[in-house]
Amino acid sequence: MAFVTYILVASLALGTQNKFSPDSLGLQASSALAWLIMEVLAVLLSLYLVTVNTDLTTINLITFAGYKYVGMIIGLVFGLLFGRTSYYVVLSWCCLGIFMVKKKGEGAPRPSSGVPSFWGAGVGEGWSWCY
Repeated sequence: MAFVTYILVASLALGTQNKFSPDSLGLQASSALAWLIMEVLAVLLSLYLVTVNTDLTTINLITFAGYKYVGMIIGLVFGLLFGRTSYYVVLSWCCLGIFMVKKKGEGAPRPSSGVPSFWGAGVGEGWSWCY
């Protein structure tokens, strides 16, 4: 849903600038889908190269990758309502927020308990604030 909403809001933004055409709608949709597929493939490749055993499926990775469109939609709406500066402020705030969110549950990849943490504590002890 966020994917389709992003395409529609981005088309609305192009329409307010008198740059909209039906071809631009298809171009935005296909390029956004291509970037989404490339992102998921990059995550799958990195999980394979690092040999992380996880319960995450490809569909889970696609849904997690789709959350970025929510921040992009909020940024576009703020840009349409309040101007270019608010667009960049909200978009950067949403992008930084992605790094602060951690999935609660067993699907998230976790190292084995024998691996020491960077801070010297046991695995999971230094990350208790994330849960």
